[in-house]
Amino acid sequence: MIKSAVTPEWRHPAQVHQAEGVLSARLGVTIPEAVVVLRTISHCVGAPLIDVARKVLEGPSSE
Repeated sequence: MIKSAVTPEWRHPAQVHQAEGVLSARLGVTIPEAVVVLRTISHCVGAPLIDVARKVLEGPSSE
């Protein structure tokens, strides 16, 4: 069975929604715009959405 790359919105863990709020505040954009940013990052780096969300919630890197 092939797993879909697109997960329905209702299956996203709370961390994804929290990350959307964090990005909205940090970037000064609306929640729908933050959703686009989060998904775009996920797509561009080839990482699962939940992994990108967790990185956002960890905060800026000290590197």
